[in-house]
Amino acid sequence: MSSLFQIFSSRIDQNSPYVLQDPVLIEVAKKYGRTPAQVAIRHLLQCGVVVLSKSFKPQRIKENFQVKYI
Repeated sequence: MSSLFQIFSSRIDQNSPYVLQDPVLIEVAKKYGRTPAQVAIRHLLQCGVVVLSKSFKPQRIKENFQVKYI
């Protein structure tokens, strides 16, 4: 394990819930007909955060590109 990985992993609470399973995020996604990932990506973009999403599944890649930021 690299030392950089150890530095970042030590700052993450291993007991924290998986973000995309957050009930509020799921509720907002259902309300707007989007996936929880799309809602999370949109929120981060609106906060000025550069989002580097990764996926190898064509459907998820397509969904990520469907996020609109105005």
